[in-house]
Amino acid sequence: ALLFDTSCSRHTMIKAALVLALSAGASSAALTTPHGWRDVEDVSGSSEMLSLSFFLHLCPKKVSLLEAEVLERSTPGNPKYGQGWMSNEEVHEMVAPSAEHVQLVTEFIEAHGATPIFPTPNSDVITATVSIETAEKMLAADYRSYHHAGSNTTLVRTLSYTLPESLSGAVSVVGPTDRFTTRTAPIVQSTDGDGPYDNSPANLRSMYGVGNTDGGVAADNSQAVTAFLGEYYNAKAEANFF
Repeated sequence: ALLFDTSCSRHTMIKAALVLALSAGASSAALTTPHGWRDVEDVSGSSEMLSLSFFLHLCPKKVSLLEAEVLERSTPGNPKYGQGWMSNEEVHEMVAPSAEHVQLVTEFIEAHGATPIFPTPNSDVITATVSIETAEKMLAADYRSYHHAGSNTTLVRTLSYTLPESLSGAVSVVGPTDRFTTRTAPIVQSTDGDGPYDNSPANLRSMYGVGNTDGGVAADNSQAVTAFLGEYYNAKAEANFF
């Protein structure tokens, strides 16, 4: 559960409780090594580079406004029904974090000799590439290398971290820190059969009536692959679909 200050003011303390993430006071709870993972190496103080991502708080009022706008435009009988959808730029602008919060995180990154990068149009995520040694100073963290035998995955993570009090109202989560991705189920290979329920590109195109249409031609279009509910992609399937 996460409780926000609905005023989105940097001067009001935001109290938050995040499972496996950021808690009140911009400090994560100290964890034990997750089941299935093994601490294999102390990388503390390493010059190895790490890409940190700072996810800024989103104002609940702005998110509620966006939700209301979408419902109005998609509800028959509403005056806004059928007026078209908001552009990507309009959505990002509507839910953008405060300029004060963006400035606070930017100055924090620069104070540690790093260059802030803004990968999203509204700066709700700010990244920086730093050495593990610098990341530990920024987050008061102790990074180590962990291995998951079941999936043969190795990650650099910390079991806890802390941000300065000045960032407690600006930052929701920092990663990679104390979140571990664990594959808990065996991989089940699927086939590209011709049955009506086979999850193949041809059947999906037919089901949604898109034919051979590509997913857009804009130069900055991007696609992402995720995994949840015990289902995971593999490289062969990814190449087949994308």
